[in-house]
Amino acid sequence: MAFTANLSLLVAAFLAAVAPVLSSPTVNEVDNRISVRSTADLGLPDPQPGKINCGIYNTADRPNAIQINFDLAENVNTCTTPPKTCRRHACWNTSGVFICNDSDLNVTLECGTVARFAGIIIDDCCRGKGAGLSGQVFSDQGWNAVVSYANCNHDRDADRPGMGPADNPWGPNGSCW
Repeated sequence: MAFTANLSLLVAAFLAAVAPVLSSPTVNEVDNRISVRSTADLGLPDPQPGKINCGIYNTADRPNAIQINFDLAENVNTCTTPPKTCRRHACWNTSGVFICNDSDLNVTLECGTVARFAGIIIDDCCRGKGAGLSGQVFSDQGWNAVVSYANCNHDRDADRPGMGPADNPWGPNGSCW
C-alpha cells in the first residue's frame, strides 16, 4: 500500500512539473517568435478539415501535386509556418503545397498532417479532364492548406498562392473544373 501511495505521489509530482512545459508555447531563441508545439507533442487530437474551396488559385499540375504530396507524406519532419503568412512546404516543377497560418503564433505540424490536408484537395477538387488543380481546405486550428501553382525557383516564403491575370487566370497548368 505504501509503495502505491509513493508511486502515486511520484507520478503526480512528475505531471505537475511537466504539464506547464507541454501546455505552453516555446520561444525561439533566434527570432523570439512563439511557436505552438505540434498537436501530437501536446497529446491533442489531430486537426480536422473543414470548409474546402476548389479552383480559387492558379493551378498546380495534378500528377506533380500527387507526387509531391506522396513525398510530403513520407517526410518525418515537422512543417512550421510563421504567423499571418503562407509558406510553401513542398514544390515540384510548377506545383506546390502551402500552409497558410491565420494565427498570431507559429504553427508547427507533422508534415504528414500537411499531406493529409493536401490529399483532400487532390481527391476532391478539379475533377475535370484537364491536369489543372487548385484548392484550399481549412483546419479547425486556425490554419489552412493550399495546393496551387508554385515557382520552385522562388524562396519558399516569397511564393504565394494567387490567381493570374484576367487573360490567363489559371496559369501554365490549365483550368480547374
